[in-house]
Amino acid sequence: MAREQPDHRRGNAAIANQEHIAVLELGNSAWHKWRKDNPDVIPQLGGAELDKMGLSGVDLHDADLCGASLKLTDLRKANLRNADLTGADLREADVRGADLTDAVLLKADLRSTDFENQFWRRQSLPKRTWVELILTKWT
Repeated sequence: MAREQPDHRRGNAAIANQEHIAVLELGNSAWHKWRKDNPDVIPQLGGAELDKMGLSGVDLHDADLCGASLKLTDLRKANLRNADLTGADLREADVRGADLTDAVLLKADLRSTDFENQFWRRQSLPKRTWVELILTKWT
C-alpha cells in the first residue's frame, strides 16, 4: 500500500482527527508508540488547538499541522521533517533543535518563535520571513 503524502499546496486549515489529538495529549511515550504501530498513517492535526503543550522530542514528521495553533508550545528537538505548518500559529513557540527539514511554513506566524540552534535545510519559508527572522535575531 502506497503511503499517502501530505498535500503542501492546499494552504488551508484541515480538520484535525480527534483520535490523533487524543493520542498526542496522552504524552510523548503514547504518541511514539502510536506512530510506531501506525507507520503509514499521516497525523492529521490541522486546525488543532495545541497551545502550551509539551511536545519536546515528539515525532511529528509528515504531520498535517495546517492552521494549527501552537502558541507557547515546547517543540524542542521535535521531528517536524516534511510537516505541513502552512498558516500555523507558532508565536512564542520553542523550536530550538527541532528538525524542520522540508517543513512547509508558508504563512505561518513565527513572531517571537525561538529558533536557536535550529536545523534548517530546504524548508519552505518565503524570502520575507527569512528577512524577518534575521532582523528579529539581530536587532
